[in-house]
Amino acid sequence: MLRSGPAGVGHCLAPKTLFEKPPKTARTTVGGPLPFGVTAKDVILAIIGRIGTAGGTGHVIEYAGEVIRGLSMEGRMTICNMSIEAGARGGMIAPDQTTFDYLKGLRFAPQGAAWDEAVAAWSRLKTDEGATFDRELVIPAIELTPYVTWGTNPGQVIPINAEIPSADSAAGEADRRGIERALEYMGLKPGTPMEEVTINRAFLGSCTNSRIEDLRAAATVVAAPAATPPGCCPSTSAWTPAPPSSRPRRRTSTRPGSGRRPRTRSRAASGRA
Repeated sequence: MLRSGPAGVGHCLAPKTLFEKPPKTARTTVGGPLPFGVTAKDVILAIIGRIGTAGGTGHVIEYAGEVIRGLSMEGRMTICNMSIEAGARGGMIAPDQTTFDYLKGLRFAPQGAAWDEAVAAWSRLKTDEGATFDRELVIPAIELTPYVTWGTNPGQVIPINAEIPSADSAAGEADRRGIERALEYMGLKPGTPMEEVTINRAFLGSCTNSRIEDLRAAATVVAAPAATPPGCCPSTSAWTPAPPSSRPRRRTSTRPGSGRRPRTRSRAASGRA
């Protein structure tokens, strides 16, 4: 996708060309096994919390490491699609066996000998050993925990066992004003443990939290013996799952078995994982 303002559009219509600066390169490596209870959404929120919503501006980010390799395709889509929330122009993960298993047998996937040729070509789409990047970030998986955004943008994120920050922790005046506005809007007080913030309504969104594995995780919590999910206010709690965005996804979400995208002739496409 090429993004262009009015000047760029005019230039495209006149000489039929469009100037685009080559993106810078960045790599984020998350090493070690993923801790229990930590999901792909937590991984990308942890990354955005470290680099900020403008930390990836002008870059395409490659994600690597043991944690990334252990994710499902849906989890990888979540991370790559949320790269834009860090200001990046795109996110990518080198294809591997998980990728090939996901694609094999789908309607428009190559068949027979063409499939073997495609896999051989895709297997070469990986970063060379010793390659350098304009920016690198390494996060040990042991440092990861479930994350939650307390404010009004993905950069205002903290671990679930942390406290709501105050404006005094801001790096500059603009950040201070942003924190103050977010605290006022969200009705939160600095220093409040995040685990003590009452959940009035839980919503499984139609963006990066409506993957089939998200729906199943939520169903496990709802079906638990406890009368009220932890942290919810008994008198006002409500679980409101968004309807899946496609008929195939809806069918998958209501039957046991594989969470893999069903074979279908419909035009529905999976969204932001």
